Amino acid sequence: MPLSNTQASLLSDEQLLSNLVENEPKRIQFALRFPFYAIGGDRLTVPRVTAANLGTAVWDEGGSAISDTSAVPSSPNVTFPLKLVATSFKVNDTAEALMSSVNDQVETQSVAAIKRLYYKFWGTFNTGNSSLNPEEFDGLRQLVSSGQTLTARDGAGGIPSLRELDQLVGKITANGGRPHVLYTSRKGAESIRRAYYRAGITPEMKATTSEDVDGSRREIPGLAFDGIPVVVDDLVPNDEGSGSQTSIYALVVGREGLYGVIPRGFGGRMFRIQAGDVDGKGQRSWVVSWPVSVALESQSGVARLQKVG
Repeated sequence: MPLSNTQASLLSDEQLLSNLVENEPKRIQFALRFPFYAIGGDRLTVPRVTAANLGTAVWDEGGSAISDTSAVPSSPNVTFPLKLVATSFKVNDTAEALMSSVNDQVETQSVAAIKRLYYKFWGTFNTGNSSLNPEEFDGLRQLVSSGQTLTARDGAGGIPSLRELDQLVGKITANGGRPHVLYTSRKGAESIRRAYYRAGITPEMKATTSEDVDGSRREIPGLAFDGIPVVVDDLVPNDEGSGSQTSIYALVVGREGLYGVIPRGFGGRMFRIQAGDVDGKGQRSWVVSWPVSVALESQSGVARLQKVG
């Protein structure tokens, strides 16, 4: 349903306040670090190979038998199909014609629609389960293997020790064994700080780049472990264990690890906006969609410490 004229008139008349101001914005610090790659077709196929099937090599002084040890890809291949997240809105002709003097009604709703897709993506990034909902992609909880998963406090759940954080990082062997980030909720970040304090150590800080109030970029200290920055995402759930615990993920980002995929051929645009008339009414409707998925190359690029907090 489009906004009524009364609702449409609530937009600001000041260019300074274009679009809508979120009163409860979500922190998604990881978005600035997460890459997307364009692919052909409707899915990305990853030809993984296990250590056992990689093959062997021998030292040869001359004349040694060198057996055929071709690397054998795992079968079946793992695939990451593109999924479509979409939303829509309507604008009535009167509001568009008379109440867009500064801040356009269609542009305002388009920006809000893209933000809805953005939040939906990051929620699915964490908890997506294509077995329960075939219309969504698998998120972190499904992508991380049991062998790459630890439980805080030696299985009991709670505030992790620094030893357990070290074990989490040690699960990563992709990218030379170096995760790019520790990804968690605010509760997870607080738990990392408490792990330092319990060990009698001042929390480690690492300089990160942030936007200042004047729009310039400057370096500020941020929480870290072993030189790895901790990034906070408000859409990482706190619903584990007792019902209020969370996870800390060690992630390799980009090739070898975790990244987003989008279809090639959209002219560099991630989002599609399609307009249409509403029969018999002075309204137009817009559908805003985003074909997207998340892919994981090597399973050793993701590790999870669960039931934290």
